Amino acid sequence: MTLSRFMPVQTAKLDAKGRKLIALLAQYGKMTATALGKQVRLSKEAVSYRIQKFKEEKILQCFVPIIDLRTLGYRVFELFLMVNERQKQKEHELLQWMCNHPRTRSVIEYSDTWDYGWIVIVKDIWEFDLLEAELTEKFSDIIIELDKCATITGYTSHTLPYSFEKINWKPEGLRSPDSAEIDDKDLKVLVELCKNSRASSYEISKAVGFSSDSVLKRTKKLEKQGVIRAYTALYNLASLGYQWYTYTLSFSRFSKKDEIKFREFIANHKNVIRAIRTFGKWDALIEIAASNPSEYHNTVKEIKNTFADILRKYECWLVYREHAYKTLPQIISR
Repeated sequence: MTLSRFMPVQTAKLDAKGRKLIALLAQYGKMTATALGKQVRLSKEAVSYRIQKFKEEKILQCFVPIIDLRTLGYRVFELFLMVNERQKQKEHELLQWMCNHPRTRSVIEYSDTWDYGWIVIVKDIWEFDLLEAELTEKFSDIIIELDKCATITGYTSHTLPYSFEKINWKPEGLRSPDSAEIDDKDLKVLVELCKNSRASSYEISKAVGFSSDSVLKRTKKLEKQGVIRAYTALYNLASLGYQWYTYTLSFSRFSKKDEIKFREFIANHKNVIRAIRTFGKWDALIEIAASNPSEYHNTVKEIKNTFADILRKYECWLVYREHAYKTLPQIISR
C-alpha cells in the first residue's frame, strides 16, 4: 500500500479536541473509539465521525503497525540523487521506477542540494550493491550525482512531533531485535494490518480466509516477536502545519559517551520525528518537523550548541513532497 506522509496542502483548521485526538491516535493507534472519547470528552460516535473527516480531508492517511524490518531480516539504506531536470520525461520515469520498486520504503523529493531521497530495504550489502548498479545502469544519462548511507541503528521514530499536542508521550526505544519466525499466514495478517491496523480480527479473517481466533493469535505472535512494535496513525504533516527537513551530521568523534548523550537528546526532542546512526558519508541522520522557520532555526541551534565539541559538519535539505511511503515494502508482502 503506497502512502505519503508529506504533500503540499493548506493547513487544516483543528479545534483543541481534534488536536488531542490526532495526538492520541499517533501514539495509541488501536485505542477504541470509546476510550478515545473518554480522553477527549466526545461520544464514541463523534470520535468515529471525526476520524472519518480526517481521512476525507487528507489529514489522516492510514492506521498502520510500526514494523521492525530487522526482525524480518532486512536492513535500511538511503540513496540521495541529484538529477538533470532538463530531461523531464526521464526524470518522471526515474520517479515512477523508484516508487514502484519492490524494495522501496520511501521516495522523497527535496527542494535543496539533492533532488530525491530513496529509502530501500535489502538483506545485505551485496543486494544493495546490485540495486545501486541497477539504478545507475537504467538512469546513467540523468543522474548527475549520487550518495548513500546505511542505517546502523535507530534512535527514535514516530509519525508526529511531540510539539503538536502535549499528552503523556511515552517514547519507544528501538531495541536490538531478534530474528522472527513467521509463516505465510502470519504474513497475510501483517499485510492486512498494514492496510488498516484498526480493523477487527473478524474483518481481517474475511480477507485472509481463516478464523478470527487464528488472526488474533497470529497478531499477538507478531507483537511478541517484535515484528510489530506498536500501532500508529500516518498523517500528512503538511496538513498539520509542519515543514519537514532532513538533517545530516558528521562528528569528529562519536564515543559511547557521546552516543548516549545524543540518544538522550533525540529521544524527547519536540521536533525530531526520526533519528538514526548511519554508516557512510555522515554519522547520523535526523528528520525534523517544524511549524515555522523560527522553530526550525531554534532546533538547529540547539543541536549545534549541544554537540559543539564533536560536531564537525552538518547538511540540511527541505522536503517538498513524499511521493511514496510503504509500511511493508512489496519485496516482503508479495
